Amino acid sequence: MPAGSPDHPRSIRVPRDDGAILADPPLDRAADLARENVQRLTNSDSAGTLLIAGRPFLDLRRAARDELIRTAVGETESLAGEPVESPRRVRLVVMTGHQPAPFHPGVWIKNFATAALARRLDGVGVNLVVDGDLRASSTVRVPVGGSESPWVETVPFDGEQPATPWEESVVVDPETWRTLSDRLRGALAEWGLQPSVARDWPEARAGDGLAELLTRVRVRTERRWGCENLEVRQSRLCETSSFARFLLHLARDAERFRELHNEVLGEYRRANGIRGATHPVPALDGGDDWTELPFWTWNAGGELRRPVVVRRRADRLVLGDRDGDLVELPTDAEAAVAAIGTLKDRGVRLRTRALTTTLYARLFLSDLFVHGVGGAKYDEMTDRLIERFFGLPVPRFLLLSATRHLPFSQNGVAAGGLAEARARLHRRERSLRYNPERHVDGAASPVARELVARKAELVEQQHSAEAAREPRRSRSERHRDSVRNRRRFDELQEVNKQLAELLSQQWDEWRGEVERLEQRERAETVLANREWAWWLFPEESLRPFLTGLDVGG
Repeated sequence: MPAGSPDHPRSIRVPRDDGAILADPPLDRAADLARENVQRLTNSDSAGTLLIAGRPFLDLRRAARDELIRTAVGETESLAGEPVESPRRVRLVVMTGHQPAPFHPGVWIKNFATAALARRLDGVGVNLVVDGDLRASSTVRVPVGGSESPWVETVPFDGEQPATPWEESVVVDPETWRTLSDRLRGALAEWGLQPSVARDWPEARAGDGLAELLTRVRVRTERRWGCENLEVRQSRLCETSSFARFLLHLARDAERFRELHNEVLGEYRRANGIRGATHPVPALDGGDDWTELPFWTWNAGGELRRPVVVRRRADRLVLGDRDGDLVELPTDAEAAVAAIGTLKDRGVRLRTRALTTTLYARLFLSDLFVHGVGGAKYDEMTDRLIERFFGLPVPRFLLLSATRHLPFSQNGVAAGGLAEARARLHRRERSLRYNPERHVDGAASPVARELVARKAELVEQQHSAEAAREPRRSRSERHRDSVRNRRRFDELQEVNKQLAELLSQQWDEWRGEVERLEQRERAETVLANREWAWWLFPEESLRPFLTGLDVGG
């Protein structure tokens, strides 16, 4: 079974050093991987015969990609504030995605790799804005306090509000939003850093959508830096007719999908030693006449997401949640797709969950999906669902992450060296405790000199006893030796203890070094954090790192 399967989970080590990049496969192999994905799908017999709610899979895949591009061109023009040329022919699609929240450069690098690979493949790069996830916070973390004793503060970019899907989140405090760039400049001034986000920070009114505003900031920065992906919101994709057919396909075979989903989830948990009932995703539930589907639903403007279920009533299928029905699905596939399409007109949201989001994106929309570390781990399950439920060759994805540290101009924390300092202090502590005679200087008191001499005698006695020991001894001789050895050991311990008590100055020096090291470690925890939002980075530090990716010639 291949590595990266639920039975053999992929081992992933997040890069920690500044400038380090994790890419699997290597970036210069990623374009070949996209071509291989296309070839395997094109040459697959199952891809040529599979029907998705009555429509050939490859036909639906082409239609879904056409809808993706049309939708993304319009959205990108709105976000960029300038015309965007629509591709005349969609050959290869490289895709990535993330929530609209401010993320760190190790996540952002996916967007730049997507654009670079799309250029190399003469294809289209697309970023999927996952606005169906919950917005957990309206703050950004910022380092403050100086290099000796830094700490972390949270700087709000909007007023607090209940956790809602990003799609429904709006600006509630325009003044907090308006002043963010000035407050970030102030917080970072002591480090000599100019936050790159300040240049494109937009004005906002109460009620403006947070997801759109935050995406606009990122897109305009990216396009100035030469990264020209198309942008599409998850919410828009979930309202296309191609997506409705995908959903209908799962609804018609919901019991089998649920069984395979939970089977793969169980394999993943066992392989990774996970016991929690909700990690990485909950199992799909079901009853006598209903089955849970991997989608969310809520009403426009609402906060509470509810699991979608499909009910069987005689020869009919009904989509709903556990409390009621949403829409009846006619037997005819075209009519059922149209019925699903009416939900948006009624203000009913129907959105993918995490696994279904990337399943749809990888199978129907893209030729290569660029994942971060978290997505790569849980998509081990998606691979198996593609293989077992759809019977299709699994398209491989690119795993990509990176680390970029903030360039603190007053960073008093040495990069590295802390492990060596810890080891040195550990060795010094053991020497002070177990070999205190090494630290007694020549001007020591008579008591100290006497203790040093006595320890030397005891050690010599021990060596002599070991050298004179005969292999064949009686029980009584072994007992006498054991008693003498025990007395000698106890006296050595006491001599060591008394000597250590005489070394108060050395112990004070050691404790001072330990305290300074712990302070350095606390500082490095803050300053070498890899998860500072890209907002905080100066353009001259971040832009060359992200735009200089080598994806091959």
